[in-house]
Amino acid sequence: MSGTHADASDPRMPLEGIRVAEAATMYAGPFAGRILCDLGAEVIKIEDPQGGDPARRLPPLKDGVSLGFARMNVNKKSVALDLRAAADRDRLLALLGSCDVFIEGFRPGRLSSWALSDGRLQEANEQLVIVHISGFGQGTARQGPGFGTMADAISGFAYVNGWPSDPPTVSPFGLADCIAGISAALSATVGLVRSARHGRGSRADIALYEPLLGVMGDLVARYTALGTVESRSGNQANKNTSPRGVYQTSDGHWVVIAGSSQSVVERLFRVMGRPEMNDDPRFASNAARVRNDEIVDAIVAEWISRQAKDKLLASLEEAGVAAAPVNSAADIVADEHLRARSLRPLTDPVLGQILVPGPVFHLDDWTPAPYDHLPALDEDGDQIWAAVAGRAPAEPGKTVDHR
Repeated sequence: MSGTHADASDPRMPLEGIRVAEAATMYAGPFAGRILCDLGAEVIKIEDPQGGDPARRLPPLKDGVSLGFARMNVNKKSVALDLRAAADRDRLLALLGSCDVFIEGFRPGRLSSWALSDGRLQEANEQLVIVHISGFGQGTARQGPGFGTMADAISGFAYVNGWPSDPPTVSPFGLADCIAGISAALSATVGLVRSARHGRGSRADIALYEPLLGVMGDLVARYTALGTVESRSGNQANKNTSPRGVYQTSDGHWVVIAGSSQSVVERLFRVMGRPEMNDDPRFASNAARVRNDEIVDAIVAEWISRQAKDKLLASLEEAGVAAAPVNSAADIVADEHLRARSLRPLTDPVLGQILVPGPVFHLDDWTPAPYDHLPALDEDGDQIWAAVAGRAPAEPGKTVDHR
């Protein structure tokens, strides 16, 4: 591989020595880059000199700093390149000569129109792993812009999300972007393995809607096998087990219960003080409960409505019943387990210290770097260009800070 590699026996940063160039905006490509950055890769964010990634200006903002941009781009480096200009395209090719991975999020064909086809990129570096992220995939008839809201619709997610009385409902956050970003990061690591084994690069093609479609359960299989079109059913979606749902407690909170195994349900009925339900033919098996789900659901809901949340969850946990609180953001931050395992501080002179979700998985003997730097636009340009293939520093772009 092209980067300067750490001792493979040192497990602290799994991708230490890997260099990634990321020419993508908003969320899918940047989330892929952040995952690789979390794992120790040097990620160089390539931004347009005129304002950089539009996510820098997207709300929510604190004192002019985008929280979304901070979350997606912490600890990266930034260089400004105008890829419409021949000189900056040459700089990109020189940079890619020292990179292991190139993540790009332009419309298909855009890079080729700038004489930056995959073939040309791999002429600059035959071991380069190229990860394309686009709305509909490379080389397809549909080549328009792609955004997460469109992916929600195309994948079927919006059609099945919500309540029967409501219109189709898109995600309130970048669901499709983040799933595509995880898929892109996975494809990049697969490409790195192939490069190490075979000494040549590879290309990955991520369509924004496709990973979301892939996690949509039995939506397509159900239609092609049974001819049924799944639609919106609120919390009763895919009611293949019973009881399963969201229930309100006596103190106004919400909890979920998942009766996904017979033993869990039997324990639940005993905790409820209704052990006779385990012998009732209407409730004694999952198939029977599904047929009588409205009755089961009403019994469980009535019992939970008389219980306070904390005491309820403690008794269910002690009994081995699958249950959890329905958390708000405030609940997540207050949860000791989530704070210890899943949230990390992000520090910045403007933001101060905030909490954000940390790496999306955990590896043994691995300590991710602190989240303590947001790159200003092109702040690393001179250093990067001076180091790439002995080139002199590039002409400065329009440099702004991240506020």
